[in-house]
Amino acid sequence: MSEDFVGRETELAAIWRAMAPGGTRSVTLVGAAGVGKTRIARVVLDRAAGLGRSAFWVAATSSASTIPFGAVSHLVPDVAGLDRFQLLRRTAAWMATRPGTVPPVVVVDDAQRLDDASAALIHHLAVTGTAFIVSTVRAGDKAPDAITAIWKDGLGDRMTIGPFTRLRAEEFVGCLLGGPLDPVSAAGLWHLSEGNALYLRELVRGGIESGELRLSRGAWRWSGLVSAAPRLIEFVTQRLAGASRDVRSLVDLVSFGEPLGVETIARAGIGAPTVGAAEKSGLVRSEATPEGIVIRLGHPLYGEVARGLSTSLQRATVAQTLLRSAEPAVRGEHILRRAVWLLMTGVPSEPHILVQGAIRSLAALDLEMASRLADAAVKANGGVAAETVLARTLVLRGSAAAAEALLAAMEQRELPDGDRAELAAARAWNLVFGLKRSADAESVLDSAGRRIVQGRDLLAVQRANIRTYAGLPEEALAAAAGVAEDGAGSTVDAVLRKWVVCAEAMSVQGRVNDALKYGRRAVALNRRTSHGDWSMSEDEAESALAGALIMSGGLTEAGEIIETAYARAVEAGWRIGTGMWSVWRGELSFARGRPATAARHYRTALAVAGEDSHPYLEWTMRFAWDHLARAAAQLNDSSLADAAFASANGYAWSGLGALDVWGGSTAGWVAVARGEIEHGISLALVAAERARRDRQFGWELLALHQVVRFGAPKKANGRLAELAAEVDGSLTGLYVRHTAALAAGDGAALGAVADQFSSCGYMLLAAEAAAQSSRAHARDGRTSAGAEASRRALGWAALCEGARTPALAVLNEPARLTRRETEIARLVAVGLSNRQIAEKLVISIRTVDNTVAHIYDKLAVSRRQDLAGIFCSENEQRPAHDGSLLHPYGGSTQAN
Repeated sequence: MSEDFVGRETELAAIWRAMAPGGTRSVTLVGAAGVGKTRIARVVLDRAAGLGRSAFWVAATSSASTIPFGAVSHLVPDVAGLDRFQLLRRTAAWMATRPGTVPPVVVVDDAQRLDDASAALIHHLAVTGTAFIVSTVRAGDKAPDAITAIWKDGLGDRMTIGPFTRLRAEEFVGCLLGGPLDPVSAAGLWHLSEGNALYLRELVRGGIESGELRLSRGAWRWSGLVSAAPRLIEFVTQRLAGASRDVRSLVDLVSFGEPLGVETIARAGIGAPTVGAAEKSGLVRSEATPEGIVIRLGHPLYGEVARGLSTSLQRATVAQTLLRSAEPAVRGEHILRRAVWLLMTGVPSEPHILVQGAIRSLAALDLEMASRLADAAVKANGGVAAETVLARTLVLRGSAAAAEALLAAMEQRELPDGDRAELAAARAWNLVFGLKRSADAESVLDSAGRRIVQGRDLLAVQRANIRTYAGLPEEALAAAAGVAEDGAGSTVDAVLRKWVVCAEAMSVQGRVNDALKYGRRAVALNRRTSHGDWSMSEDEAESALAGALIMSGGLTEAGEIIETAYARAVEAGWRIGTGMWSVWRGELSFARGRPATAARHYRTALAVAGEDSHPYLEWTMRFAWDHLARAAAQLNDSSLADAAFASANGYAWSGLGALDVWGGSTAGWVAVARGEIEHGISLALVAAERARRDRQFGWELLALHQVVRFGAPKKANGRLAELAAEVDGSLTGLYVRHTAALAAGDGAALGAVADQFSSCGYMLLAAEAAAQSSRAHARDGRTSAGAEASRRALGWAALCEGARTPALAVLNEPARLTRRETEIARLVAVGLSNRQIAEKLVISIRTVDNTVAHIYDKLAVSRRQDLAGIFCSENEQRPAHDGSLLHPYGGSTQAN
């Protein structure tokens, strides 16, 4: 779709209706500068001209506003001696002679600038119906009475054009770029533009010209923070230049300190008249909060430009004013602002405030600011506290060598046991995941353990954490066993970390119920102790719980956790976190049988996280490449599968041994995509044996079930039955029953398994089991039962985005519903009539009738009730008969 139409489909449709026979005589588009009024008007003009309709463009300008008929001179006939009324009639008569059977279209841009004579002519054309008038008016500006009268007198519609919504803004930018924008860059563009179409277009253009916005791994990515483009800087600078000195001083103050209370502004020497003038001009706005009235900038771009134009001396002066005038720094956000102002002075003092500000910046995931504040605190003699927070920041930013140098130097000092334990744990983590020096990390933990009495729990749990990522769950749990869970002798942080380790290691072991228990404990403890601040442990706890939920079949709860965490990372601009949670979004889509959606999430992870250093970078990249290969294999794209799998192997090393079984399992899928099914079975069995060796029984179960999906149940049946005693969770018994039923060729049992997979939300597994049931029934001569199983398999497969697996190969041709067909099928399934569906989707009932018939043909069904059996699994939330819409693939649009 052209960028001209993105986000404006409703407005354009309303204008087309108004222009049609029997419609109105005019449309007035009202909105702020830059929202796209002129763009819409231009599209209308071009569309009218393209349809053979006479069309005229009138551009009202300030320079022409003093000249009678200046803006419309090209419409007025050159007849000397005529009075104004005669000119109006003669122009209308000339318009009436234009070719065509419908009145011409006259578009007036910036109609608020028309001179009175031009406005009178436009009004006359509308009143007489000689032309259809489309006018744009800037909100807040006074338009001539003749223009206002057109819609006030009922001659046409007045349409407010607002900024884009966030979703529409992303679509608009996608059209500008010809491809997707990574979510962190999209969030930055949204916050800086607030949906203004002009600002979005200029930000994108400026980003491309500067090289800051570039294509990386299939998505457009902004390097660093989104910043204003030169043309926008010029635009805003001109607006700021028109402000008085007092108003400009207020803008500068708010740019560096918003939100500012009116008391703070008064103490800074700025009076109420200045605030009123700035607010009237739109440069600032007031906002009521529980703490009183605060002043913010009228638009984020004003602050971006004002800060960029300021000199070091001006920034220092503003900072000193803010430090003198602001309320005492007693709360977290006030402390952070005060710390930033101290930094702006160029000679920062109060190191304790700088340290607390750095901690608050970490909580806001602003790692750049945290680093600057912590460094300033160190230089201001902030001591161990400053160095500790600086080291934490360096680790999170992936500055592993610098972090190691600082931590190693700090360990040479005389430190309390608790501080030494914290530093040793952080250093060991950095050595392993930043520098791949696992042996040195062990030495650091051992050395610290010999030197301290208090804090050994932190050392033990860090050792356990490292063992978990190395793929040694039993060793991890043994290392964490000494950490008391009742708080006696253990810090809250150590207990929290232990529970995270337990949740992760137990999931791998297949102790899913215990993993859920510890995961919930970890999440709850983190929420009680973090007071709403972010911490790495928050992501780790929620990640551990999400993984356990996916393994147990709790897809709905897992989805809620994943989407909340993903949104949090995007809003904070934390790329590596966005990448990590994009991986989990992919995992959830995979579980639901949506490989194409999963692949999009893995690509997002690769695009957003791939260029930023971080201890979790290699984990994220290997996981994303590995599972992208698996998704490509399930979609029968063997070329992509091979390339992605090779990239995943480039990140393999012993510290990430926990992913080795996944890699072996994916190797099986890649082989199957090449048509080498027997080789794929062998690779899956090797992965299962590797998991068994390292006592990763949960992952062994999944690898063996993969063998079943590849069509070799007898090679897995015995061991899967044994694993039923080792691995708990609701899905374990289902995997075992699936294997036994397929090995026995029991069509009825396979059908029951398919139903259970469907009720859990595992639609691809349901389709595969139903397809296997169809073949089993056919072998036994039960033609009718086989046809019914095939019909159900086709229906479920239609939800799986074109997945092509060995189990589905028994079907003649998997039905593939289009996105609209799937949407309508779901609405039919939940009981809506064709008329209700037509009303909700704003399409004709004939279209719905035809689409339903196509769905019946594709899925080999004949009744609406049959669709309910396919599309409404027990775990899905069915909308009431008010016609509430489901996303075509289930769940919310954002979640998919």
